[in-house]
This record gives sequence, structure tokens and C-alpha cells, in this order.
Amino acid sequence: MKKKLTIATFIITLLICCSCSTAFTQKRIGGKVTSQDGDELAGVNIFVKATRIATVSDKNGMYQIDVPTGSNVLSFSYVGYVTTDETIDDRTVMNVCYRKTVRFQALLS
Repeated sequence: MKKKLTIATFIITLLICCSCSTAFTQKRIGGKVTSQDGDELAGVNIFVKATRIATVSDKNGMYQIDVPTGSNVLSFSYVGYVTTDETIDDRTVMNVCYRKTVRFQALLS
């Protein structure tokens, strides 16, 4: 009887550990954000769609973000540029080339 209880306890503990580890599985995505002219963009807001997970690109346009399992879209937002949603799929590197909004380009002309 005691042996059956010990085996049952072991199996339950193993199942709990496995379910916890898959619930917190994440994938790290990184890359570089540039303008259509090739300039590195610092301060671009990058966030995992439908979550509160976010980061900002550094002075070289580089970023890294941990994406939870089940999330598949990163959104890139920057003042004066078109907001871009990118599907992650199996990628771990996502380089994004931004284009300016029409209104912003007209102001520069």
C-alpha cells in the first residue's frame, strides 16, 4: 500500500512539474529596426500582441524580447512611422525595415 502511494505521489509531482515548465516556456526574439533609408531607429516600441510584454530598441536599433508560447505576433510602433505587425512563426531573428507615414514625408518636403 505504501509503495503504491509513493508511486502515485511521484507521478503527480512529475505531472505538475511538466505542466509548470510548459506554461512558462518562452522564446527569445531579437533583431534590428531600421528606416527605409537604412538608419538605425532607437526608441521603437516593440510589444507582444495581446499581452503587456514590451521592450524598446536601443541606440543601435537592436532589441530582444521574450515571447510566451502561444503568442505569434510582434507589433512595432514609432512616431512618424507606420505601425507594423510581424508574425513570428519559427523565427528567432526579426529585422524590421520601417517606412515613414505619408503625412510625415510631406512635412519633410
